[in-house]
Amino acid sequence: MRPCPIPAHTVIFTDQGSAWHLAMGAIAGVVPPPWNLAAVAMFTGYEVSKLKNGESAARTGGKFLEFGLGLVAAGLLVALGVKL
Repeated sequence: MRPCPIPAHTVIFTDQGSAWHLAMGAIAGVVPPPWNLAAVAMFTGYEVSKLKNGESAARTGGKFLEFGLGLVAAGLLVALGVKL
């Protein structure tokens, strides 16, 4: 197994998939606790598995940032008391 290089910067918001990563993060941020952990674990496992198939670490890092931004947005909405 080859070592995973640490990218100098991540590749973020490059395609339509970016909107889905944000949406999945937002959904994971508003579902009840057992389900949000499952959503994060599934997303993480799926994206990390792509590294073995040659996807760049920079792109994978960008996907995690997009997902995390969705989580943060959902957390802000919940903290502000917005009913979804």
